[in-house]
Amino acid sequence: MTPKPNRRRESDRIDPISGLANRSQFLAALDDETFRARRTGCDLALILCDVARFKAANDGLGPLLGDRLLGRLGGRLRSVAPDAALLARISGDGFGVLLRDADRTPAICAALEDAFSRPFMIGGQVVALSVHIGVARLAAHAQDGPSLLHAADIALHEAQRVGGGMVTEFEDAMRVAAAERHDLETDLRQAVVVDEYDMQKAYACAQFFLAHQPKHCLRSGALTGFEALLRWRHPTRGPVSPAAFIPIAEDAGLIDLLGAWALRVACRDAAAWPQGDGPPLKVAVNMSPLQLRRGPLALRAVADALEESGLAPERLEIEVTESALVDDAVDLLTAIRDLGVGLALDDFGTGYSSLSRLSRFPFTTLKIDKAFVDALRPDDPESDWMIRAIVGLGAGLSMTTVVEGVEEDWRRARLAQAGCDEMQGYLASRPLERDAAAAYALTHVPKTPALEVAAE
Repeated sequence: MTPKPNRRRESDRIDPISGLANRSQFLAALDDETFRARRTGCDLALILCDVARFKAANDGLGPLLGDRLLGRLGGRLRSVAPDAALLARISGDGFGVLLRDADRTPAICAALEDAFSRPFMIGGQVVALSVHIGVARLAAHAQDGPSLLHAADIALHEAQRVGGGMVTEFEDAMRVAAAERHDLETDLRQAVVVDEYDMQKAYACAQFFLAHQPKHCLRSGALTGFEALLRWRHPTRGPVSPAAFIPIAEDAGLIDLLGAWALRVACRDAAAWPQGDGPPLKVAVNMSPLQLRRGPLALRAVADALEESGLAPERLEIEVTESALVDDAVDLLTAIRDLGVGLALDDFGTGYSSLSRLSRFPFTTLKIDKAFVDALRPDDPESDWMIRAIVGLGAGLSMTTVVEGVEEDWRRARLAQAGCDEMQGYLASRPLERDAAAAYALTHVPKTPALEVAAE
């Protein structure tokens, strides 16, 4: 008896939730289409889409309504590109569009942005989403299916990194940057593995350390405390910028370990600082938005750091950015505040925080971003109007205002006149390692009550 041909069933090729091709069908078709395009001299475009905020929507809706939302997304994708070579759902909330006519790419991307950002009505609830889009073309960026997929994926990651619903087309420089990022992540993982025991049990690590930047009262000049800043000194790369390694630590799932270690060391260092006749010196420690999402884990990290070091809770301040102000962070921040710990909103004014939203969070400090300091003009007495507005907001909410990035004495004087409470920046000192910070504290803590001086 002649065996029947091994034909794949339709259900093996279709994603049952979205009604589009599934990942295995997508990869097989990608190889076929790129081979055909190379043979005929045609160009292909691959568009990868990542639905922003889908996870939050799915958590709120539940799995059944979340699947219904994915089905609706698939329907909108079909309406935008009905005659594309292939439409597929290739990950949880990731979709692919393979276009035989690459010249249509800009129009299709614009239509995708519109289709995915229009609100959905699911189970009586309005759901608002957005999309990140990465694009690569066969003729310009790849040789075959796998390399085309790799280029589009790099472009998608760049769109996600930039944020704001970006459409990003692949460029060769992105491949270099992606390779460098991969190498840096590999080094970071190795560094954490080397230091993991120390991070969990001790304070000194081979590659990681804290630098403390002093903060001073603008009226009296007295030292009020330090901001603790995590630093990485690689054995061959040398110092690695936090702007480079912190996002990688977040993506790689390492930020909880690094953040908890930084908290423990900062509290230990602060407990050893000399105290003068003025108020006790405080230490401020940054907490990543991803740490905040851990909820009880983040709270436990704060409590453990205080207990191990013996630092009084009122001497610790946790700094978070405006991007962390999601509604489900209110309970965690309130619980941290209930420990007696202060809360600072960092880089205030660079994001978006309505007054009603800000008032729901138990912040004790507003930190004014350096951009507002740089906007001051010595010949323009009105150039500090935004700073005065923030100071007024802070006063109305009973918050201390701390201004960052002060580097010139005339700016310090203007900020004091504007009513800011504290300052930090190179005018006072660059960030100092542990022993240097302790020596700085010893020479700057007031030995007698500081006299307030009039601002210049």
